[in-house]
Amino acid sequence: MIGEAQPLVVPLPEPWPTTVQWTLTKLGARTRETGGVEPPTDPSELLVFAASTGRLVGRTRFEPEGSGRTLRLGRGEYEAVATGRFVGPEGLEALRMGPLWSTRVRITDAPVEFARAALQATVAPVQRPELELSGITLRDLHGATIFADRR
Repeated sequence: MIGEAQPLVVPLPEPWPTTVQWTLTKLGARTRETGGVEPPTDPSELLVFAASTGRLVGRTRFEPEGSGRTLRLGRGEYEAVATGRFVGPEGLEALRMGPLWSTRVRITDAPVEFARAALQATVAPVQRPELELSGITLRDLHGATIFADRR
């Protein structure tokens, strides 16, 4: 739709196509953005979309516990989607939306687990490097700690 400044939702036909290709033309900037997504067909696959934009940001799988596979994402709100029923964080069941099941999830500082029967999928925040400061400390006018340089 030309001139629309709101999200555009296009329903997929049944049965689903194997891939969906899209193109977004930004007339003011004279740029084009293209992409594609494969709708999930494998029941062991979990797709994760950014809640704010709807973009696919990651894929992972429901696997036996202890498989070690973890999808790492930045902190924020996401929508997790799969082809079959699954349980999200805190035991909340995903909601059925047509042929898919979906649940909203927030990634903060701890990993989030999704489960399907005896299988699980883990999504965790991107690890931040830790910084250890040492040396002489001073307090500024507002009481914040300042580490003095030795030079």
